[in-house]
Amino acid sequence: MPEQVRFNVDAHQLRVVVGVMQSYLSEPPRGELHHFLHSIIAQQCVTLERKLLLRRLEYRLSMPTHFAIAFRRMVSVGMEVLPEGTNKTAMRMLMAEVDPIVSSFLG
Repeated sequence: MPEQVRFNVDAHQLRVVVGVMQSYLSEPPRGELHHFLHSIIAQQCVTLERKLLLRRLEYRLSMPTHFAIAFRRMVSVGMEVLPEGTNKTAMRMLMAEVDPIVSSFLG
């Protein structure tokens, strides 16, 4: 069983990340890496959308390392594509929490 990665995310941050994931999934994948990431993000997006239905202020996420790495990538994409404002600030705050935890599994 893969190692589990745990971190907290608030409802606004989770909504923004799910929006970035849905935007990513709206484009057809090109190439092997994109197909691989596309399938991981699609599974993760369904799971996170279900969590959003619980309508909590904060969520304690626990996911396998490959999901956590994909989640971190989507937060990074959100920081790149979102215009300045509350959503981009939310992504910066989330990256500050997720990056130290997930980066230990990279490289």
